[in-house]
Amino acid sequence: MKIELTQAVTSNVSPNHYACHTVSPIDLIESYNLNFNLGNAIKYVARCREKNGDEDIIKAIWYLLNELNVPREEISKYTKHLEEKCRANQEIVSE
Repeated sequence: MKIELTQAVTSNVSPNHYACHTVSPIDLIESYNLNFNLGNAIKYVARCREKNGDEDIIKAIWYLLNELNVPREEISKYTKHLEEKCRANQEIVSE
């Protein structure tokens, strides 16, 4: 059981979408002693090309705006607007 737990934790801490990077996001976050919001922004930017693209960029923006104490209602409106713009751009590209 201990081996299974160790493997599960390792795969969650160092997933494949970070494997191609020289520095892991968690190491960067810890070395700069970043807080929750800034750490998450780094995480989402670092993985955007290998995982969720625009969705990860929007998540990073959400955490940066939250760090600036923008009201969450405003953050939600803004990120929804960004999601709509990204969808519209993807539709244009696929035509």
